Amino acid sequence: MFVHYARWYLSVSWILLVLLTFLEADVTSAGSVTLVAVGAIVPPLIMLSLWHDRPTITITETLHTVARR
Repeated sequence: MFVHYARWYLSVSWILLVLLTFLEADVTSAGSVTLVAVGAIVPPLIMLSLWHDRPTITITETLHTVARR
């Protein structure tokens, strides 16, 4: 069960870590807010796009499965 949600837990943990670090540093400039937004969102998006749960089923595999039944 944990493995299925692991990538989501890691993403949320990363975003919270970046936000808490930002709040602790007490930075208020617009450039810093933009940097934190990018730093909090981009790494999880890259991770989620590269981390696949299971291989996708092709149309050929689906047709062969239906044909066997």
